[in-house]
Amino acid sequence: AGAACLKSVTNPAQNAQYAYDYDVVDFMEDVAISSWIYGRCTDGAGSDVRKMAVAHFSGENGGMKHALRFYLQRRSSTMMDLVLDYTQNGAVKYTLSISNVGCDSWQYIGFSLNKLDGMVLFANPTG
Repeated sequence: AGAACLKSVTNPAQNAQYAYDYDVVDFMEDVAISSWIYGRCTDGAGSDVRKMAVAHFSGENGGMKHALRFYLQRRSSTMMDLVLDYTQNGAVKYTLSISNVGCDSWQYIGFSLNKLDGMVLFANPTG
């Protein structure tokens, strides 16, 4: 299939001020996403996953709704968790998380999803 770029959403919802869309093809093969983030540990998002999302993919197949959510979760005024989860019909089926990712500093994060390794999550790799 090859690589595809995200495109900006023309009229994003109010809770997604900076929204991008990947509307090319369904994920049929491996997928990987990495990004530099600068997370802030303010409590403005509350428990709304979409307000702290790095990436959020959703779709429907055979009447079942699927979502792959990659987001930050505030832990304290100085730390946050990095979370990758997969949901079916709103119920979380698989979750990976990395605790104590620093706030107010740049972090390099990402995940991959493939048949061999399953879901893999990373933050600030070395080596």
